Amino acid sequence: MVYRIFSLTEGIPEALVTEIFSCTDTYTRTNQPEEADFFAYPTHYQVAYDYAAPDFAQHGVNADVQPLIRQRFAELDALSDRYGKKIIAVYIRDNAQPLPAPHAIVFRTSLTASGRQRNEFAFPANGRPLLTNKTDLPAYIEWSPTPSVGFRGQSAPMQLPFSLAIRNRFNLFAEQWGWNKPFSFRYNFGYLHRRNALYYLQQAAGIELDYRITTTADIFAANSRRAYVESLLRNPYSLCVSGHGNYSSRLYETMAAGRIPLFVNTDCVLPLEEMIDYKGMFVWVEADALHRIAQV
Repeated sequence: MVYRIFSLTEGIPEALVTEIFSCTDTYTRTNQPEEADFFAYPTHYQVAYDYAAPDFAQHGVNADVQPLIRQRFAELDALSDRYGKKIIAVYIRDNAQPLPAPHAIVFRTSLTASGRQRNEFAFPANGRPLLTNKTDLPAYIEWSPTPSVGFRGQSAPMQLPFSLAIRNRFNLFAEQWGWNKPFSFRYNFGYLHRRNALYYLQQAAGIELDYRITTTADIFAANSRRAYVESLLRNPYSLCVSGHGNYSSRLYETMAAGRIPLFVNTDCVLPLEEMIDYKGMFVWVEADALHRIAQV
């Protein structure tokens, strides 16, 4: 089925227009709002309300176009109310708070299962190609009795500051006994979960852990992407934990690489999870059960 989509893109640079309109096997554009099955915001939601000048510069666009984009959004909101049509919104950002878009069907990368709104759906994180030759498939890894888990990325340090280490250790101990965590942290929760998962894997017998916690300098190094891909491809399992947002880009890259995600669920929502048996595809561990990560 091909859906008819109406939007308002006049004056908006092509580099910012949402990719929905290029999916010609699924959508076709109509200029008549009353004929449309859905409306669609002309850009990703974050372009209108979250972008700053450096973000626009990455697209080769001046930031002074943002007021026009917001105007188009407001016009679509008014037309949506008038014609009773839902608006497709795509939001690729780390923020997991509900969007002030009551008329929208929101596809977003970061959201929580406990805070999810009825109009919100998980959207896969965009990733860059793993291989330079896009026609090649990653090589398979032969089975080994000793599973190897890879991770290369940012994380809380293994050696935490003293006060944070004490509180974190107490929380981990409490989890093992099924208690509520007594301490909350002003710290990146995803990075702390990454660190704790690595800590438990490091202690586990019979598991080979291949990891490197990277720095900001590593990210901007010339060979950064290559080193990340090599780490991903040489291990059959890849540790996938949320980062700044409540989603993991690494999860989708791991699947694209033909590797098995060791997925830590931090109250995540996955795309089409009501139709896809992710727990049957992944090695799945809940964030409050990291002490059992080696036994899953």
